[in-house]
Amino acid sequence: MEDRKRILAEIAFMFYEEGLTQVEISKRMMLSRPTVAAMLKEAKKTGVVKIIIQSDEYNFLQKQAMLCEKYGLETVQITSYKGEELTKQSIGTLCANFIEDRISHIQCLGIGWGTTLFEFVNATRYLNAPQLKIIPLIGGGGYSNVNFHSNVLAFSLAKKYDCQANFFYAPAIAENITMKNTFEESGLVKEVMEEGKTVDVAVIGVGNPQKSATYRKLQYFSEEESDEIRKKRIVGDVLTSFYDDNGIVQKLHFTDRMIGQSLDDLKKIKEVVVVASGLDKYESLKGILNLGLVNHLIVDDLNANQLLLDE
Repeated sequence: MEDRKRILAEIAFMFYEEGLTQVEISKRMMLSRPTVAAMLKEAKKTGVVKIIIQSDEYNFLQKQAMLCEKYGLETVQITSYKGEELTKQSIGTLCANFIEDRISHIQCLGIGWGTTLFEFVNATRYLNAPQLKIIPLIGGGGYSNVNFHSNVLAFSLAKKYDCQANFFYAPAIAENITMKNTFEESGLVKEVMEEGKTVDVAVIGVGNPQKSATYRKLQYFSEEESDEIRKKRIVGDVLTSFYDDNGIVQKLHFTDRMIGQSLDDLKKIKEVVVVASGLDKYESLKGILNLGLVNHLIVDDLNANQLLLDE
């Protein structure tokens, strides 16, 4: 038995450490090549050889598989957290690669708004996708931080992909109900709303309106509305929907004035891609993942670790 282990160790050393081929080992040991192959398998099976992959990527692959199983996702991609801006850029690049791998099969791509989606658009390559049409999924009016608006992102992406884009001729939040109704009665707004409900793929970000969200950056909230968000324990927002820590959509003072797609609309879309970074997004991600409408997730390792720890 000890002789057998010694021979297994000797063959394994030649293969893994010296880099000899199975043919070279067979000549040196005067064994057939199939016998060498079988002994290398035996060395791993019996513990003579233990292969340890020392790589963050391997660790991420394990976590990606675990997240897919836990939340019923089709794919997960994870990047290391390396500060807010660099992490958003990394997530944007992963998202761009994900979409571009599938772009020839996408006819209609919906896009939300926000800083992470800005990085996604920024990371995309110049391609020719004439079959593609980009649809903003939420109103895009406003004067501050316009680079993050859905209309700007849609048209920037269309320029990169040499394809068409529609325009959302309405703000995300109307000043009052009368104005909202006026916008929604417009044929142009009706058209983009209907197109948004039937996109092949929707790429969206999630926000935590209590901490850091696009609505705050775009100065859509008053102090009173911010207080209401805190009182109702809102932890996440996706397009026009705001939800609490149980993933339940809550009606707020201003949500009746919002114009765009809701979580109910997203549930009917074939593929939903969610991007997010920073631990302030953990509760937001947890809420939307538990709703079962997300197909593909792209996040940093801080959120991935927390989501796996969560019961």
